Amino acid sequence: MTPLHRTLATATALVTSLAVASCASSDPLASKDAGAGAGAIVIGSQQYYSNEILAQALEADGREVDRQFAIGRREVHLPKIEERGIDLFPEYTGPLLHAWDPDSTANSEADV
Repeated sequence: MTPLHRTLATATALVTSLAVASCASSDPLASKDAGAGAGAIVIGSQQYYSNEILAQALEADGREVDRQFAIGRREVHLPKIEERGIDLFPEYTGPLLHAWDPDSTANSEADV
């Protein structure tokens, strides 16, 4: 596995776990029928093509996706995630942790 693939896998795992944890009443990825009555899985991203891979993978799996790409800086998209307006958002784990907890001393992949 290349460093890029490892980073994307880590970011995807974090985003998925954060999205699932923040949606205490439902898991947007629980089944292919998820969102059928409630709408599509909302995926946000910054302005990087690699952030769009998650949406493409879900669409290829037959899931309905609402793409909200090129949202912008963390100051813009973090509030949308916290308000549950975005279900999934590819993000690097270390910078995301620092944005939510500037005093964190975690620096290894396992700690983050």
